Amino acid sequence: MAVRIAEATSDENGRARDGVAGDQKQRKGKGEEVGVKNWYDRTGGWSVYLECTDIALAAAAAENATRIANDDSFGYDQDQRSTAYKAILAAGSIEAAADSELDCSVLVFTAYKIAGLKIEVGYTGNLESRFMATGKFIAHREPKYLTSGDYARTGGIYLTAGKHTMIVVSDGSKSASPSTPIKEDYSSEADQIDPPYVLSLGRVNVRATAGISGKIIYTASKNEKLPFGEYDWDTGWYAVETPKGNGFITNKPKYTKLVTEWAAARRRSGNDRPKQARLRWQASWSSAASRSPLRLRAGSASSPKPRWSSVSSRVSRCWSSATTCARHKRKTSSKSSARTTTPMRRLKSSLI
Repeated sequence: MAVRIAEATSDENGRARDGVAGDQKQRKGKGEEVGVKNWYDRTGGWSVYLECTDIALAAAAAENATRIANDDSFGYDQDQRSTAYKAILAAGSIEAAADSELDCSVLVFTAYKIAGLKIEVGYTGNLESRFMATGKFIAHREPKYLTSGDYARTGGIYLTAGKHTMIVVSDGSKSASPSTPIKEDYSSEADQIDPPYVLSLGRVNVRATAGISGKIIYTASKNEKLPFGEYDWDTGWYAVETPKGNGFITNKPKYTKLVTEWAAARRRSGNDRPKQARLRWQASWSSAASRSPLRLRAGSASSPKPRWSSVSSRVSRCWSSATTCARHKRKTSSKSSARTTTPMRRLKSSLI
């Protein structure tokens, strides 16, 4: 009998995010976002197999994973990956949980947490280190464990860091006739950590200490997400967590990008349209205003409160056409010309 595993792969549209909560594929009878299937050898292979030494714990985790996978309340979404565990805690059981989302690593972490294992939810990059730290797992890297499910045990975890993970829900057998491994590939199978994290925009080195003189401890691949810790205030480098331990990565925009919860929420809400033109105007206006002396105007009957203004406020009425407004370019007296055109010339130069 084939070895069975539980895993989360992609949303109802075959993507990693922006789907509807719950397993829409199951509800439509078109497969599963989260499901149970036969063991397979993923494209690129597995990097490690984690065997649980606590038989009772492993069995409970496998049962939890199966119940979650067979319940269409749980779908796949990297941006909403933490909602499934919260929904289960709020409802008090897997079956009573509201529609929610998870990803491949959260499925494994949640199955074991509900079974009673004391462990914090992470992602595929730190899954091995966190499970090994519990003292209840053995890591196998021998080919016989990674190329076939024959040696798999219930509750075992297959993992390729930064790519994918799945949990075994039935035992394999060395004496069973070898089956032809099923080759599968999921372009969106890499899971996502919760913000804040540092996104690597290429192959970027992580060093033991901040700065280019630090020893290289890990090399992040393109689009890899590393949990963010804090800033190094001397260099500006980001402190991050990697599969090889904690280190520092450059903060140069050419190589990395810090993603915060605020930025992720804006993208999830769809309110992330390009605003380059508006931002350029704001930066230019701030630059021009900062060079103009401020003075306090007395309040009027309609506006009793005194207000600050500057010479550059004269051109605020025509901000939408600041580079072409003829009214502020006309020549009057030399004093008037100096007062009105100088801020405009400064503003125009900063817009170039």
